Amino acid sequence: MTRGPEHVVELLNPVGQELLGARELLGRPIREALPEIVTKGLAELLDHTYRCGEPYVDPPQCVLLERDGQLVECWFDVEYAPLREPGGGVDGLVMRAVEIIEQVRATRGPSSSRAAPGSCRSARRAPQRWLCRHSAR
Repeated sequence: MTRGPEHVVELLNPVGQELLGARELLGRPIREALPEIVTKGLAELLDHTYRCGEPYVDPPQCVLLERDGQLVECWFDVEYAPLREPGGGVDGLVMRAVEIIEQVRATRGPSSSRAAPGSCRSARRAPQRWLCRHSAR
């Protein structure tokens, strides 16, 4: 869970902490805590969800994360939802990420968990401009 337009990490469950490795995340803006998401264009999706107050379900995403000193190709199904304050305005985001590497291995083979040149790196999201379906909140 994050708060504010900078998406400061306020809450992270133990499974999420394990998936993201031994790094300090709580109390830090998500762009600083997880620079990998910036290069993938995922931070813009967080901004969109916060600004528009509209939930977003992301197609499976590949992100290179450092685990045990190695870059590992990680695949996630991700959802972002606005967290509303009592007056109805957006105060933060709730994110749900489910690692789907087993499904990816089933379709691509077991070697897909190691980062290979051109694999996950080339899967960068194209820059997009999202419009709110409703008026900005």
